[in-house]
Amino acid sequence: MKMKFDGKEKNINEFSQMSYNTNTNSSYCSDNVSVSSLPGPRPIAGNPSQCLVSTMTTPSPNPSFRSRIDSSVPYRINGGFDSDFDEIECDNNDETINNMKEQFNINSHTSSALASDCIQWNKHSIISMNSSHNDVYKKVPSEPIKAFFSLAFLGVSWVANASSLALTHEYVPNYEPLPDIILDNIAYQSWALDVSEILLMISIIAAVVVVVFHKYRFILLRRIWFLLGLLYFYRSVTIFVTVLPKADSGYECSQKAGNITALLVINRVVTILSGGGLSINGKHIYCGDYIFSGHTVIFVMAYLCIKQYTPSKYYPIQWLSLLMSVCGIIFLMLARGHYTIDILIAYALTYWLWISYHTIANIPMLKSKHKDNQMKGLLWWHILRWFEANTNGSIPNEFSIPFLGLMKKLWSRCQSPPLTSCNC
Repeated sequence: MKMKFDGKEKNINEFSQMSYNTNTNSSYCSDNVSVSSLPGPRPIAGNPSQCLVSTMTTPSPNPSFRSRIDSSVPYRINGGFDSDFDEIECDNNDETINNMKEQFNINSHTSSALASDCIQWNKHSIISMNSSHNDVYKKVPSEPIKAFFSLAFLGVSWVANASSLALTHEYVPNYEPLPDIILDNIAYQSWALDVSEILLMISIIAAVVVVVFHKYRFILLRRIWFLLGLLYFYRSVTIFVTVLPKADSGYECSQKAGNITALLVINRVVTILSGGGLSINGKHIYCGDYIFSGHTVIFVMAYLCIKQYTPSKYYPIQWLSLLMSVCGIIFLMLARGHYTIDILIAYALTYWLWISYHTIANIPMLKSKHKDNQMKGLLWWHILRWFEANTNGSIPNEFSIPFLGLMKKLWSRCQSPPLTSCNC
């Protein structure tokens, strides 16, 4: 049997009946058919003349075939109710009816069923199904307004991070780097920082391509921007409360002003933001932003984005992203761009935030205010709950060309005769 859902045909493979009478509910399973009954009444919605779905109830002794069709209850089909579907195409042949009789052990001598019965019985159809379980997803709303809120949050966190560095620069102690068991046992390479930042930019570009061409790009954007915003807010606190000496004693930092003014801080913030936090462009001239590593945050986030939001068949890309991230962090350490503790904290915090957010977003119970849900104690849980109010489970990794539908619509309007003033 076929049904149309959001204008697209879907093959139905799983449905459940919801009935008032729990005493007669039962399940029938076979190699090709699985029918389960669930208590919980719900009125049938939609056009009564539309072909709705029905199934068998508990058989009585020697019933007729028609008497075993319950036409008074709605059904869940692959996770959606019958009224969620636009159109249902009935199976309308003798073979389908006979197969169903065999599956439900109906005595062909005591019951009769014709192909036309599917239409005659108030258009309630009999469905033959296979054992596969392909989910039918309801359309997940993009909600771009939430992505814009997330972007604004990220922008504020960047300003906070840059402001914290502008102030911290004045308090960087002028003595030798701290002991570090890793850095003290590897040779310093001055070129490695540039290589690390080149790999960083490649990782960012790869993650951006995945997000832009993902079907649910606005959901990805709001998640990534929000998590980055949280991390940069955390970082704006940690680099200010504990100021470490330079890990690379040869790194040239800007002179300290001695007298901090609001205008000085604003000028420094603009300089930091204009350089994107990178040293390769000569804009990162202020020191002290060690705990924790912003480079590592971006490397880890870029890899997790590619890993999470691409199908498993793209594993070569996922492994390549992982390799770039690992090599980028190694080169960062070779250049003494950060202490080892900076990198470990950045990795642990970024990974924990990522898996925590996605676990809560994908499990509806963790978004509830149940007294045993300890996740609601997280400071950002309420924001996540609003962001993910309309997502119930992992979003499918599907890709599409952004704004393709809009471009086609505009092009068709330009081609129509009435729009003679359109310049195409």
